[in-house]
Amino acid sequence: MKPRNYKNQNQLKNIVTEYEAMFEQGTVCFIEEAVILDIANYYENNNMIDQALNAISYAIEQNSFSSTLLIRKAELLLIKNCTATAMEYLDKAELFSPNDPTIKIMKIEVMIEQGHLSKSLSIITSMEENVDRRYAARLYYLKSLAYEAKRHYNKMYRSLRKAIMIDPDNDLILKKLWLGVELTGNFEESVIIHNKVIDHNPFSAIAWYNLGHAHLKLEEYCEAEEAFEYAFLIDEDFEEAHRDCAEVRIRMKDFERALDRYEEMLLLFNPDAALFVNIGYCYECMGKYDLALVCYEKSFKYSRDNDWAFFRKGSCLLKKGQTEEAILFLEKANKMQKNSKVYINALAEAYCKNGHDIKANDLYYKATGAAPDLCSVWITYAQFLLSKSKNDQAVELIEEAEIYATGAELLYCKAACLIAAEKRDIADVVLRKALSQNYHLHHCLFRIYPQLKDDVDVLLEISTFQL
Repeated sequence: MKPRNYKNQNQLKNIVTEYEAMFEQGTVCFIEEAVILDIANYYENNNMIDQALNAISYAIEQNSFSSTLLIRKAELLLIKNCTATAMEYLDKAELFSPNDPTIKIMKIEVMIEQGHLSKSLSIITSMEENVDRRYAARLYYLKSLAYEAKRHYNKMYRSLRKAIMIDPDNDLILKKLWLGVELTGNFEESVIIHNKVIDHNPFSAIAWYNLGHAHLKLEEYCEAEEAFEYAFLIDEDFEEAHRDCAEVRIRMKDFERALDRYEEMLLLFNPDAALFVNIGYCYECMGKYDLALVCYEKSFKYSRDNDWAFFRKGSCLLKKGQTEEAILFLEKANKMQKNSKVYINALAEAYCKNGHDIKANDLYYKATGAAPDLCSVWITYAQFLLSKSKNDQAVELIEEAEIYATGAELLYCKAACLIAAEKRDIADVVLRKALSQNYHLHHCLFRIYPQLKDDVDVLLEISTFQL
């Protein structure tokens, strides 16, 4: 078998078939190193690591002095997480090629896999100044892995930033870079970095995808949508880019266009439970509850372990006024995710609408325990108490809330509760404090306690404060 230039995958597949036939018959002759490496690559690309190892092992039997073959076997052993054996082959390779930086770098990778983080970082530091630029990006990438394992995320991020500036075409570095951005919150800088990568290579789908996520985190939805669109236009099979583009459109409340993207995904990819839940959510937000319920039911055919699907169906049924059925699905979601304030509050609302005030009260209180630092859970509970004319209890609740949570919205809620409890003098002081903290939030007063829309004193206080 001689090395040859493969015009297509079928030619390479024929070489592999020929090799396999000889292997089964025990008649494998001498194979050129380049050919056996191609065969191993074919197996690896098809996730047939054991077969790739067999091919390389046979080649090493023929030529045990080839550092290239020894390194390749170490790479394959690393994929199988056989770090100790991989290191043995790298040691052998180093005997024949003592100055090969590839071997040194691979040894660092093995040490990181084995948990020798400080030692690997020390070796990297000693190599950094003099390493050839061809290997520098790989070195910084490995440095980031060591820092990630040590949970030194800022250092991880800085190492990846250096790596991608050296090798902006490296998809492996780009994928890890986004994790570094997520862990450190460097979203503004991420926009700058990924724009530089895109300037170098406008057809990097992963760079566009990372850019989209940075804009999404910064709530720059139009820019995020555009970046995700470029990502899947470059790579139509980039499923995550399609999903995240649709999610951005949902956040923009552009449900029709979100549905367009989801419908396209149904044609391109195998559907799953999450996809049908997302489609259902779009219909639910558009007030098309029956269509939403059909989608939620379809999601259960793919998985009944999705608590969000049960929650969404319960919420949709609640909007339709089918409270008893809604409770069944909301209870299921709550059992699957016991400490979700969103699920607990929705279940409380369902019980309230069904006339079970005691059960609703218990659940609203439970939600405050699940997330005591969130103003919203206290305010929701206070609204429930106000709706039941338990005004003094609402005041006591908000005073308890102030132990755990802060914010202008909580002050507005306290003012509303005090007015409802006929403690207007104290309420006026609290209202002025809330207005001074965040005047633009004053509309939440009317959501919390709708009767205040017609309260002349409150309206006068708000209008004169603006002046």
